[in-house]
Amino acid sequence: MRNLIFAALLLTACSQNPTENSAELPTQAQPPLATAPVQLLGPQGQVITVRAELADDEPERAAGLMYRTELVSGTGMLFMFERPQRLSFWMKNTPLALDLIFFDQGTYVATVAWAKPYDETPLGPTAPADRVLEVPGGWASANGVGPGWRLVEPELN
Repeated sequence: MRNLIFAALLLTACSQNPTENSAELPTQAQPPLATAPVQLLGPQGQVITVRAELADDEPERAAGLMYRTELVSGTGMLFMFERPQRLSFWMKNTPLALDLIFFDQGTYVATVAWAKPYDETPLGPTAPADRVLEVPGGWASANGVGPGWRLVEPELN
């Protein structure tokens, strides 16, 4: 049951229905999470490395980048899920414009570009995903990230 409640909350905040359970959402930014270099591999051999915070449990994913006021180019947050599923994110309490890049088992699924600050509209592809990389708004387009790209899992100790 606890897993289902957090699944409904998943942020930036992820949620199938973002207006539910808003009393359980964080009220301030979470402390910085552990980071790792995440590589994106392009179809023509391009390699881009993003220094990403790793949101790999339910509370970290639920808080995401809420209340954060800065996200430097070349950094982001990687949301890691146990299995592929249809994911939907929203921007409640998130003052940053973000690109959300969805992957399923390392393969590019879709990008939601320039997600609007504070927007509570659910955002995400209809295809399942198990990883979402959030980066500053406009970053994906500026770096040409799209179909054909792959995500390389960070090595965790």
